[in-house]
Amino acid sequence: MENDPHAVVVFVESRHLRDAHMTPPAGAQPLSLAHIFHVVASLFLKPGANPGKLSPAEQAETRETATALEQAWHAQRAIVLLDALDEAPTPELRQWLAKASNVLMPGLRTNVPPDKSDQLPAGRCYLTLRAAELERQNAISLTGAPIFLVNALDMEQIRAIARRRLGENSALYARFDVLLPHRLDIQKIAGTPLTAMLMVFFYEVFQRFARRFATYQLLVLFVLDRAWWRIKTDTFGAVRQGLNPFFHEILRAGFLEARRGLELQYHGLAYVARRVLYHRRAEAPGESERAISRVELVALLHDWLDQQRGQIPSDAGIGLWLEAWERENILLPSGPNHFVFLHSTVLEFLAAVDLAGALQTGDDLQHVIGNRSRDHQVKSFGKT
Repeated sequence: MENDPHAVVVFVESRHLRDAHMTPPAGAQPLSLAHIFHVVASLFLKPGANPGKLSPAEQAETRETATALEQAWHAQRAIVLLDALDEAPTPELRQWLAKASNVLMPGLRTNVPPDKSDQLPAGRCYLTLRAAELERQNAISLTGAPIFLVNALDMEQIRAIARRRLGENSALYARFDVLLPHRLDIQKIAGTPLTAMLMVFFYEVFQRFARRFATYQLLVLFVLDRAWWRIKTDTFGAVRQGLNPFFHEILRAGFLEARRGLELQYHGLAYVARRVLYHRRAEAPGESERAISRVELVALLHDWLDQQRGQIPSDAGIGLWLEAWERENILLPSGPNHFVFLHSTVLEFLAAVDLAGALQTGDDLQHVIGNRSRDHQVKSFGKT
């Protein structure tokens, strides 16, 4: 792909798809190439925007871009990357995107599957999605195009990450190498490159494995503190020191207490998570409603801040938090006015943070859980 100077590469995120995108432009049939590339152009140029509310100039730009993309597609020069189908806001939008992919992909099939990457056709369409979308009741149905499953890291890949960090000949790595095969829980936690890296850093500092809670704490703080952006821009610690400054800073005692704004953001998000997790639908007892409206989210954050003592620092504001959580994908759009947490495990971890803070006040578990149907109406005992 990168070796073709004439290739037109377009990357769009499924989470920005809206119901208004389903209406084809004038003169186009639903799910025609003209319609599909109009949607792709809209998502590429104005992600998150309602296509029906674009200015005349923006609409003209979208039409011109869509036409150019369709021409490049017919010339087999367009490479379309449709990311994270499972993050599209509704099942209907996910099905639409799958159908659009089914329109694009059949034309790319070859009689003989390529043996090497340089034998791939010049024009291609890639669609990424979680494997669960292929298995659930309303499963996504795709064409005969190849499906590649991304597997969890195996032990040898985890060991390779540890060797690079700890040193292949070090006593610390030797102990790591002996313990890893006996720790199935750690192998599961370290299933992705990021969580494996977090686990290895924790092991280096404390010379023991972090359980799931500690690993997720590192992951969430890594995102909330914008550590990756600051590392890439050399504004975190010494220049070109990579992740070292972040982990040595975050793992020291009193880190959050010294960062009042980050502490409020972290515990404020946890405050919201517990109330999302324990909110129940009256019409379906026992089911969690994982989506939260922007109005309720803001109200809960106001409740949280009203309970805090002392001066609120300038970097602890609801507007700043919401902007950051959307930008860093902690919260994903679920329809025009609702959000969901990026993953149920992150939601559950943050709810546990707030629950642990409540229990530290000496209150009993029954009182902390309180009325599960409207937990946010019960007085909070969150850690301050």
